[in-house]
Amino acid sequence: MSSDAAACAPGTWDAGSVREEGRRSDDVMDAARGCSPGALKRPAELTTPGTATRPPDEAAACDVATDPVAAHKPQFDGAGPGSGRPGREVDVGSTKKRLRASPAGARPTQRARGASTVTARWERLAPAGSAPAGRWGAAACAIEGGVVLLGGASAREENMPDMWELGWDGRRWAWSEKEGLDRGGRAWHSLFHCTSPEGPQLMTYGGERAGTAHEGQEQGECQVLPDVGVYDMDAELWYYPPFRGPEGDALPARLGHSTAVTDDGRVLVWGGIDGGDGKFKNDMFFFNPTTLSWQRPAKGELRGAPPKPRAYHSCTVVGRRAVVMGGTGVRTWSMREVYSYDLDTQKWTEHTGRVEGEAPAQRHGHAAAAVGSDKVVVFGGMCADPEEYFGDLALLDTASWTWRTVPVEGEAPSPRAGHNLVPVETVEGGAAFVMFGGRLADDTVCNDAWLLRLEGAE
Repeated sequence: MSSDAAACAPGTWDAGSVREEGRRSDDVMDAARGCSPGALKRPAELTTPGTATRPPDEAAACDVATDPVAAHKPQFDGAGPGSGRPGREVDVGSTKKRLRASPAGARPTQRARGASTVTARWERLAPAGSAPAGRWGAAACAIEGGVVLLGGASAREENMPDMWELGWDGRRWAWSEKEGLDRGGRAWHSLFHCTSPEGPQLMTYGGERAGTAHEGQEQGECQVLPDVGVYDMDAELWYYPPFRGPEGDALPARLGHSTAVTDDGRVLVWGGIDGGDGKFKNDMFFFNPTTLSWQRPAKGELRGAPPKPRAYHSCTVVGRRAVVMGGTGVRTWSMREVYSYDLDTQKWTEHTGRVEGEAPAQRHGHAAAAVGSDKVVVFGGMCADPEEYFGDLALLDTASWTWRTVPVEGEAPSPRAGHNLVPVETVEGGAAFVMFGGRLADDTVCNDAWLLRLEGAE
């Protein structure tokens, strides 16, 4: 399996400034209120390990009509956006509003000139061996001969430390459990495969975990992690080397961010929720697995306006572009914008209003993966209301900047969010992906695995 398949699967350029100009401090709920896009039934504050707990934000009492930051959670608690069952109406002052996001700015459906027909076929897998427990917010990536799955949140919103390999031996798929994280579970992190002088490695970065009393945090308090865990695939053990920036500074703590491996071996990190201030971010940095270093682009090097701060988006490297789609952020329940970042010119470009075809509805918690050198496939995700979970497939062609809705032949997975979609190589060839897990609109957390084949996409 190609290591290129390991890419997983999101104004001013000021990493520390994500507040919109002119925004009142009392009309924004801290993005830290709630640890992940799950119905986490635990204290709201986010902390970075080793730091003191921040006092609750006074803005937490903002009403749901003006403060959709709580909608960074695909499934909600209490009186926040999306709480309750589908179709529930919530009193906002003296009026009632239905908490349902609707697509905005959709372009008329049109077929790209000369576009070939693309179809999809799902196959439910029945791997040998014991399967992982259901989860969402896990991280996954491709390795030689299979897919690796790490962590995630359970149905009870417990962060899980276990690691599994779904392998293909030429005849069948089979699950096997590997050495899990020895620092406790995590969810909404990232995972990628790389090769070092010491051999093949897996690396995980960021995410959340529930704190424990002995770590100086309240039991169940959510922490946002800044560390990189490295799994030596030959020795089958974890270690946690320090990554340092130009000034000796440690990596930021991030949750709900995106990572993608570029063709020069660097790891691109974009967006997410910061563990220091609990706010949505739109900054970018790279870290180098070989030198154990990280850095941000120098001031003045970046061109164009970046996407708004967000989390639970997707960022997919195709060719020499990183394509960011969707997510949730300040004042925005779910997003549908499409941006690209040119790795050579370091320029951001928004394509939202210029992409032909019918774009997918705004969403977050979806999964995206590269198809060939110029396409991105998107599956699932959700909108603000729990009823709005998606099971559609869309294909973005970055050569012609055209969206296509991909028709599915036969059975398909249930609509879901927080799942994984990983490119794999098959005997038959062509574009193929393994999809695992996720959460459904009825709160079911899944452990099903599917193989997706796209015909006519390459």
